Amino acid sequence: MDKYRLRRDLIEHVGGFTLYRIEALKDFSDVKKGDLGGWIDDDLRLSQSGDSWVYNNAKVYNYARVSGNAKIYDNVTVCNCALVYDNAKIRDNALLKGQVQVFEEAEVSNNAKITDYAVIRERAKIYGNATIKGYAKVYGNAEVYEHANISGNAQIYDNAIIYGFTNIFDNAKIYNEAEVYDFATVRENAEVFGMAEIHDNVGIYESAHISDMADIFDEAEVYGYATIDGCAKIHDFVKICGSAIVSDKAEICDNAIIYGNAHIIGDAVIGDDKDYYVCKCIWSNCAELTYTHSNNMWCYEGVNYTGKELVKKMSEESESDGQYCESMVEYIESLYKNIEENNNTSNK
Repeated sequence: MDKYRLRRDLIEHVGGFTLYRIEALKDFSDVKKGDLGGWIDDDLRLSQSGDSWVYNNAKVYNYARVSGNAKIYDNVTVCNCALVYDNAKIRDNALLKGQVQVFEEAEVSNNAKITDYAVIRERAKIYGNATIKGYAKVYGNAEVYEHANISGNAQIYDNAIIYGFTNIFDNAKIYNEAEVYDFATVRENAEVFGMAEIHDNVGIYESAHISDMADIFDEAEVYGYATIDGCAKIHDFVKICGSAIVSDKAEICDNAIIYGNAHIIGDAVIGDDKDYYVCKCIWSNCAELTYTHSNNMWCYEGVNYTGKELVKKMSEESESDGQYCESMVEYIESLYKNIEENNNTSNK
């Protein structure tokens, strides 16, 4: 037995389509026999099986399809081949238009717009004035709301949260517990994950990776193949690019530019390009070292050493390596010390 019929006497015209109100023919779910539902243009728009239903003033038309146990409420519009199925719920003034799919336990509400070929699934929630378009996918327990815009081939998943006026597009991925908000932009092949936070007017792009508990804010930019992780804090007008790595509790601020193969870790504080120095072990394997003046440390192969510790490390490889390293360490550290002393003198 069919669960509903079209009321041919109750008609509404929308965008060149004639829609008919539906009437329940039996009790199912929270629907009672005789209840009037929303509007559809053909009985192919709403499955006659399952507990799916179109409520209130909602409209489903132009090859859209609602099936399974999906619920369409309020003033929602589902049109132009959109598919809603499983236990999905669409509420308020939401719009689903195009070859989009919303399924499993996903929810779309408020004034959210899902268009083009976007996919919303699992337990994802899209609300506020958020827009999901292109081939974007939002799934897991992810939430996208306020005025956030997700497009291109972007993917938002796990427990990621996106809000504010954020733009996520191209092949960008936001996942784990990451949060991106305010006016931040993540694009191209960039990834933000872990418990990282990206906010204010930050730009993350190209193939940059932001993870762990990194916090990037103000007008900072991270791009190239740069990696930010640990509890690193990046802010002000900083630019980090190339294959640079910033991690642990390092803080990069003011107008500093970190580039090339710089590797800044520990509790270093960099506020200017002159606060760090990158050099090669030209006497050996040409590995690069990064000296950070604020904590007087040397980063070699991802580990911080004092000057003495570094010399000892190099001496273990060969006596000559240790001697060359000692000369370099003494030169660089004394140079920075002299500059600092001159600056202190001139400021008196």
